[in-house]
Amino acid sequence: MKEQNKRKIYEMKCLEGYHPRILVNESFVRKNKLTLNRSQKEIYSKIKEEGNIFGRFAMEVLVDYLKWEKAKEFFKDEFIEEVELGKKPKPRVITDVYEAAQDMLDYLIFGYSKALDERGLSAVRTIKKLKFWLWLLGREDLEKLIDDDSLYCPYGIPALIALTEKLGLPVPDDLLAKKSFGN
Repeated sequence: MKEQNKRKIYEMKCLEGYHPRILVNESFVRKNKLTLNRSQKEIYSKIKEEGNIFGRFAMEVLVDYLKWEKAKEFFKDEFIEEVELGKKPKPRVITDVYEAAQDMLDYLIFGYSKALDERGLSAVRTIKKLKFWLWLLGREDLEKLIDDDSLYCPYGIPALIALTEKLGLPVPDDLLAKKSFGN
């Protein structure tokens, strides 16, 4: 995280998309009623209840919000051993709603690129990961919206547009054009 003009700039944890990064701010978090109030037990249970391949996506998003004692079962044995021997530090637990919101926004922007490139499996992964961030941030209404199968074709674009609009963000023109082309 860097400080720039008294606004925190968080490290980008995913690849950049084709569109400019949207930086989180207090107004965005407040307007969208984003919170980070899930308990360790709720987060752990969410990862476990997803099971199958979507459980992997849940783990990739949510493990950063678990304390080491609960998170370590989701890591490879070699990594756990290195941490416990002091060769590697324990992963940092994210407790800042602004950082969580920034991670979600960064992945949303990255997801636009996957949808525009017609990357089917990557588009599904984007929708599922965004779903877990929305759950984590206390927006079950948006979690349900983005998980609506009728908003998937083509490539999750209708779901991404709906989410972008609900978050009060501008929808990229190329996303709108691709949606129109896909119908």
